[in-house]
Amino acid sequence: MYYPFLRAKKHELLALLAIPAGNFSKMLPILEPVTVSAQALSSYRNLSASGRRVILITNPTHGDTTAGDVQRLLIAGALSTHPNLTLGLVVDKDFSMTALTGFLGNNLSHEKAIIFRYNPRPSDVTAMAALLPSHPEVKHLIFDDRKIASSGAFTWHPQRVIVSDGFQREEKNANYGSSSSFHSYMTTIAAMGFAGFGDYLTVGDAYSDGGGIGYVVTLHLTSPDGSDLNVNHFSSVTDSHIRGLQPPKFKEACASLATSAILKALPRTTGIDMYLDWHARDHYPSLGPPKQASMQHHLELICSMI
Repeated sequence: MYYPFLRAKKHELLALLAIPAGNFSKMLPILEPVTVSAQALSSYRNLSASGRRVILITNPTHGDTTAGDVQRLLIAGALSTHPNLTLGLVVDKDFSMTALTGFLGNNLSHEKAIIFRYNPRPSDVTAMAALLPSHPEVKHLIFDDRKIASSGAFTWHPQRVIVSDGFQREEKNANYGSSSSFHSYMTTIAAMGFAGFGDYLTVGDAYSDGGGIGYVVTLHLTSPDGSDLNVNHFSSVTDSHIRGLQPPKFKEACASLATSAILKALPRTTGIDMYLDWHARDHYPSLGPPKQASMQHHLELICSMI
């Protein structure tokens, strides 16, 4: 099972709504609700109506959304009728056993997940390992591969998941080459004793709220490399010394992607369709939708490979 981790901003939510529903039989997205704007709430309501299953983090560590917002606006609000909603608790630097017991004692009708993005104190790990066997509603234990020291205490759990940041992010778009490897545990989870794997798609784990106007537009497209993965980077080259000029720079990068021989070997995805449509219409959709297209393609490609 594939567990993509998304920060649930506008285009992350739209990506989950745009891909074919059949992909959700192979994946369970983790959503960190960093915003609860009116637009986000509309997307959450659409997710609920579609029944597409997700893990919703109840204690987001990024953005301006509070745990109270998640409970009031999402669990008891936009997602209150969702038939497949799992609730997640992030283990972070502020973790306490009191927080865990409160999480387990609330919203009793929902399945639960615990997401380790921090290594708890050994005494807390021992206490968690003693407590969780009596809580079968905790269906998923999810470990960031950089914070995995405590995973050995939970080998008894049938659904342990390992999540990696496989995207090799560059500080500047101009620094991307033509491709880079994308690390994934997709083919090694069984040997490692895990039942699922995840990643942070072609965005990476680094969180940012918006972006500035750059010199180069770069589009990302994931492709198989045997049993491994690559991310292909298609960058504008004209006027790369001038900040801005995004419409012509996007069209140049999109043309490079749409005419690349790489596409011939890839399964057709909704993300690829978006790029081909923009190229055919010579259209600049702004820079949010291309990020969405890249994520949609990544999600669909991974699901096609497992």
